[in-house]
Amino acid sequence: MDIYSNPILINDKLYRSVVAIDVTEKILHGYKITRAIIKTQEDERYEIGAELHDNVCQILASSLMSFRLLKDSLDSGNIELFNKSQEYILLATEEIRNLSHRLAPAFFDDSTLEEAFQRLMRDFNPENKFEITLYFDKTVIKAKISMDLQLNLYRILQEQLSNILKHAEATRINVDVIIHKQKLKMQVTDNGKGFNVNTVKNGIGISNMKRRAELFFGRMEVNSSEGKGCEMTVEIPLNENAVAG
Repeated sequence: MDIYSNPILINDKLYRSVVAIDVTEKILHGYKITRAIIKTQEDERYEIGAELHDNVCQILASSLMSFRLLKDSLDSGNIELFNKSQEYILLATEEIRNLSHRLAPAFFDDSTLEEAFQRLMRDFNPENKFEITLYFDKTVIKAKISMDLQLNLYRILQEQLSNILKHAEATRINVDVIIHKQKLKMQVTDNGKGFNVNTVKNGIGISNMKRRAELFFGRMEVNSSEGKGCEMTVEIPLNENAVAG
């Protein structure tokens, strides 16, 4: 509700005029527009990711096969250069594959949300610098969560992991996904250096995470203090807007 109030003087008596306007439809219309924008962005990401995986990776694979045909014709002095070039092609292929998975999450290919989270966390931690635990409650596994919500939860986790990598200096990360009191709750905690939430302004990443949660009438909060790590919590009500029929 938007409420407007103004004092009114009538016959030397002071009254107050109060007008309440229901803005529910206006807010819902705004959510629909934002969802449409995000869906367009995700469709574009998926198209780029699929093109990288199905086209560019195949080109590199074909190039590697042709390249290997040259090995027998090389003299011993060029073998080391050949091996190094082969390593670069394999590395480029793996990097493009990882990038395509980040752009087009695995659950688009009939994987579960839990499997998509596991893949994301493996890609995030290739050198095992972090001790990462992932807990999915059985109620979440059984719930029929819409693909739209799954994708937005994935993007929120992706953004928070990126924040931890860039700023936290953490060694341990815990991700818990449960359903409690008809709300889906995702919590990401780390043991990093933390920060004062009252002095640090919300960046684009945090704003985007909050916006994604609000699209499903949920909320996203960040609790942290210096030297005590960080806790990011997302809660989404499991109503008709969030659960697949």
